[in-house]
Amino acid sequence: MTATGYREGARLIAPISIAVFAFGATFGVLARAAGMGIAAPRDVA
Repeated sequence: MTATGYREGARLIAPISIAVFAFGATFGVLARAAGMGIAAPRDVA
């Protein structure tokens, strides 16, 4: 794949990556407020 293809892919995924970041940040803040530790929300397995 060429650099142009990677740039195009990054441009296409940018809008959803903003939403994913916001969702993750919200989950992290709420998990900490609920008393979970830093690693607890990541230990889902």
